[in-house]
Amino acid sequence: MKQLHHGLFAMTLTLLLAGPRTAWAEGPTSAACGEAFEESQRLTKSGKLLASLEQLIICAQPTCPQFLTKECTTTFERIKSNLPTITLVARDGAGVPLVDVVVTMDGKKLADKIGGLAVPVDPGLHEFTFEHGGKTVAMSALVSEGERNKQVVAEFVAPEPEPAAVPAQPAAPPPAPEPKGGVPTATYVLGGVGLAALATGITFRLVASSDYNSLVADCGRSCQQSDVDSLKTKYTISSVGLGVGAGALVAAGVVLLVGGAGSKPSERASTTTWSIRPLFSGREAGGFVEGRF
Repeated sequence: MKQLHHGLFAMTLTLLLAGPRTAWAEGPTSAACGEAFEESQRLTKSGKLLASLEQLIICAQPTCPQFLTKECTTTFERIKSNLPTITLVARDGAGVPLVDVVVTMDGKKLADKIGGLAVPVDPGLHEFTFEHGGKTVAMSALVSEGERNKQVVAEFVAPEPEPAAVPAQPAAPPPAPEPKGGVPTATYVLGGVGLAALATGITFRLVASSDYNSLVADCGRSCQQSDVDSLKTKYTISSVGLGVGAGALVAAGVVLLVGGAGSKPSERASTTTWSIRPLFSGREAGGFVEGRF
């Protein structure tokens, strides 16, 4: 529409200048011509060149004073040469040009279709809206005075598909608590050995004491050597049992204090070893408990 309007401006001006003066007997008065010229100057200063051209057509008519007609004609040609033009372009996502597109500029309809023709516009920043197939593309474009065929391009790109929702991953189970240090196995073993040894030592000590009292009462110093040796053996076994039992119980307590807290059973089992050995020295007997941590 603007292209046609601009063409009519030029055609009208040509007819006005070429036609006889008698044809404009009812044309604008001298006062109206002067007002149109002043209005065109005001519009030109504010950047409204299209509206300024319309006022210059009025003051360039033959009914206006000759000097004003000449001035308006010269100004019309100068502004028309500086009037910028734009070319509207619309494409789909594949880059194919679109024609059935309604375009508005600064809130006013500019074109019902895109035909590839240049459209004269005022210089300045303009807001464009392209509508096609229910979709709208909005953009801004700065058009400078004297700029020709500036392309204003709208891309109707298909919206990207929304990414598929990623299923929520189940929360990782909390780590299993580290086994707390309990009573080491070695403590149970040594305790059991110690109690058994003590029980054996006490039992043989009681038996030996009973046999000793019987021998003293029966034979005194004339007891047979076999009876004396049997009594000594019982005392020896009793001493060994008591010594081993006491040592094993002490060792069990040490293991409980050293290896019980802050260590894992597997670590204690792999780093702790124990051994129990009986000791004999003259008439005395005992036990020796050895451990490695």
